[in-house]
Amino acid sequence: MTPDVRNQKKAHMRHRFQQACEAWSGGDYELAAYRASQVSDIAAFYMGYDSDLYWYGIRLSIA
Repeated sequence: MTPDVRNQKKAHMRHRFQQACEAWSGGDYELAAYRASQVSDIAAFYMGYDSDLYWYGIRLSIA
């Protein structure tokens, strides 16, 4: 995977994480949980395929 593609994937996960934070701040806890689970699902997809993306997603999920 090229660095540009990896950065796009990271940006996608970061965007979902930001959406989860915004939903939480707005009191929409169901949407926040859904967005956070999307980050976790994306990270799980990269397990065994791209460890950099996997661990990036895991760190976002933990946050």
